Amino acid sequence: MGVEDWRSVGQCSFVVALLCGINAILFFVGTETIAQNYFVAFMDTAFCWLTIQVGFMGYGKCSGKAVGMTLLWVTAFCLFLPAFDLLAFGRLPF
Repeated sequence: MGVEDWRSVGQCSFVVALLCGINAILFFVGTETIAQNYFVAFMDTAFCWLTIQVGFMGYGKCSGKAVGMTLLWVTAFCLFLPAFDLLAFGRLPF
């Protein structure tokens, strides 16, 4: 049981990376309806990089170990940092 051909996962991951990249650009630049927010743009960029790595892993070009290390890095900076900032200072960094 399970997925034997990971290329379909890689293709979906590249589409998600494209959408995250567009979202990161919109938050970095800011528009009339979207406020400029560098931390959210950083989080979207990090998730875009992670999904690109998952896409390359689906095609056998990147190891699962590298994807796991990136996942730990993204978790530390994009999930734990806002939680600790909220706990320590009572506000979110964005």
